[in-house]
Amino acid sequence: MKKKFFIGIIFILFLSLSFLGMNLIIRNQSEQPHMVKTAGTPFEILIEQEEFKVNDYTNDTQTNPKICALSEDKFAIAWQSDGQDGDVNGIYACVFNATTGLNITKEIQVNSYTNYNQRYPSICALSEDKFAIAWQSDVQDGSGDGVYAGVFNATTGTTITSEFRVNYITTNDQQRPSICALSEDKFAVAWQSDGQDGDLEGIYASVFNATTGMNMTAEFRVNEYITNAQQFPSLCALSEDKFAAAWQSYDQDGSVDNIYASVFNATTGMNMTAEFRVNEYITNAQQFPSLCALSEDKIIVSWDSYSQDGDQGGVYAAVFNTTTGTNITPEFRINNYTTNWQTDSSISALTEDKFAIAWESYGQDGDGYGIFANIFNATSGTNMTAEFRINTNTTDAQYNPSICSLSEDRIATSWHSSNQDGDLGGIYSKVHFINYIPTIGSHNPLNGGTDIEVNPTLQVTISDMNNQDLIAYFYDNSTETPVLLGTDTVSAGGPGNASFGWSGLTLDTEYKWFVNISDGITNVTSDLWSFTTSQNTPPVIANPTPLDSTSSISVNPTIQITGYDADGQDLTVYFFDNTTGTPILLGTGTVSTGGPGNAVFIWSGLNYSTQYQWFVNVSDGLVNTTSNLFSFTTEAEGTTNNGTQGIPGSPILIIISQIMIISLIGAIYLS
Repeated sequence: MKKKFFIGIIFILFLSLSFLGMNLIIRNQSEQPHMVKTAGTPFEILIEQEEFKVNDYTNDTQTNPKICALSEDKFAIAWQSDGQDGDVNGIYACVFNATTGLNITKEIQVNSYTNYNQRYPSICALSEDKFAIAWQSDVQDGSGDGVYAGVFNATTGTTITSEFRVNYITTNDQQRPSICALSEDKFAVAWQSDGQDGDLEGIYASVFNATTGMNMTAEFRVNEYITNAQQFPSLCALSEDKFAAAWQSYDQDGSVDNIYASVFNATTGMNMTAEFRVNEYITNAQQFPSLCALSEDKIIVSWDSYSQDGDQGGVYAAVFNTTTGTNITPEFRINNYTTNWQTDSSISALTEDKFAIAWESYGQDGDGYGIFANIFNATSGTNMTAEFRINTNTTDAQYNPSICSLSEDRIATSWHSSNQDGDLGGIYSKVHFINYIPTIGSHNPLNGGTDIEVNPTLQVTISDMNNQDLIAYFYDNSTETPVLLGTDTVSAGGPGNASFGWSGLTLDTEYKWFVNISDGITNVTSDLWSFTTSQNTPPVIANPTPLDSTSSISVNPTIQITGYDADGQDLTVYFFDNTTGTPILLGTGTVSTGGPGNAVFIWSGLNYSTQYQWFVNVSDGLVNTTSNLFSFTTEAEGTTNNGTQGIPGSPILIIISQIMIISLIGAIYLS
């Protein structure tokens, strides 16, 4: 303790000698930023575009829609329509504005060949202005069903290529195509082919030039295991030269249907992984896979699994490494509602770590099948929202969902709705916006902070994943009743700092505050934070004049002190006569903004050769400091004083006085 005091004295003396040229600044050491966790889900699902009818032609049935995103604001849907092309089913498509739900093109007849049925379209975007569709066509290749494709202009709806046959082998049926874009000029198609691999159906694929419609690889077999049937392929592109395929295979692992997958080189058609089983649970049937790429090295597969969720059927998914074919996550259940059937899933990636999935669920919306969806974390396999219903109209059945990601925060879904369009059934679509709750990061002053200045700047770091402009509302909650202090903004989602200068606070007082952040759609409120302002430093009194115990003082003396306030507050100095032992207020003086400065009072009409006692009380508005009791003796009558008041102007006394002031400040600081 003595050592600390001694060092403090040396420090004080050093400052004293250079007082006139130095400023003493004491800084608070800040802690690391405190991260504020927002309660609840990190985003909410909002309807951006209410459900709208896709098909203009409403006679009979329109069903089996497939959707693809062309840009953030544009998507295309293909479907089959019964009787519209003059025979049975034909394939139609249309391009839509995702913001308005209005069609950009008229509905397009996709198939040129119209005899018999053209069914089960699959669609992919090649660019913002170009898409490709594949479908199966009855008897067109001369033997049962065959697979055909065409490329279309998304602005005009006109064909870029004539329709062309996809399958080289035409014996028996080739059905259920799945298409994916590898680049603007290249796409892959997979299909199931009956008897081609020496048993029942097997999966085959080929890569095509999107400008000419010519195949760039010979068709190749996808499945290694060829016993029984391999059906219902689903494709997704991993890069320009690599794609993944998933399919269902009958009795391959000894239990009805199960889901298998593999990765292929799009240039050679050679498999890059051995085929691997996707589902862990193998009891009963696992069917109808849907596949999408999360990155070049990661895919997610969803499928229907019978009785696994405790009732008739549910939807499951898992994430896989495309280099090794090993699972990154265990399989996890998609549907929370498990009564009756949940089936026919469609999946789409939002980011590398997040995906959207839609499925049909029987009885959940109160009448037949309805369409439900959810957003999942692809790393953990956990849902990020509660499952939500897509279809607004719930009368009769809504089924055959297809989903696509327009951006990281927007999804479009299409489906078939029975009887809604005035006939047997039509195609409907809806766009949802994933509104991320604004994020509140570090804040200052830190929660529980002390020694905060009385004019602090409140500040928070905020951000918004939707890149929306943010408004920060700053509130004083010190009285438990929120009072708006002011606002600030952060543009384009930040991250950035919002701040407000809070002035005129009281020393040594606890204040409570919080912020509310709005993105124009949703508000989020921070935790309640508190801080305590700096302790009030009592005023310092120095340089009493006349000096204590001096004599020969004028009978009309000017009494004076130097006042100083470390907090910079205005000072009021009260001068008291204490000669009789009872303090009598003589008058007051002031020192502005904490000084240091002199306060004076002219005490006139004193008696000659008389001892007087006086003191001062100095107030900063919060606390008072009372000086020692000073005394002086007036001059003898007839003596000429020349105004001397105890040599107040002496250079030695000025230095001593400055040392006294700084010593007092230092003593307070060290204590």
